[in-house]
Amino acid sequence: MNEEENNNRRLMIWIPVAAVVGMAVGTAVGMLYAPNEGSVTRRNIRDKAVQFGEQVKDTAKNVKARVPFIRRGGDKVSPTAM
Repeated sequence: MNEEENNNRRLMIWIPVAAVVGMAVGTAVGMLYAPNEGSVTRRNIRDKAVQFGEQVKDTAKNVKARVPFIRRGGDKVSPTAM
């Protein structure tokens, strides 16, 4: 085994170790600087996820309404063009 292969093996070991250490440090810092309690943060995340889901549904409805216009090559007036 040559020196380059040894270096590659060491790198393959240290990258995951560094990633795990980085995640641990990031989690610790995040917990120290979190502005709210965990239950409040989880509630905020849940509320934002519900809002995002509603936005996705609205966007899907808008796209579905435009599909006939797109399929016909624009031969009728788009409902949002006015």
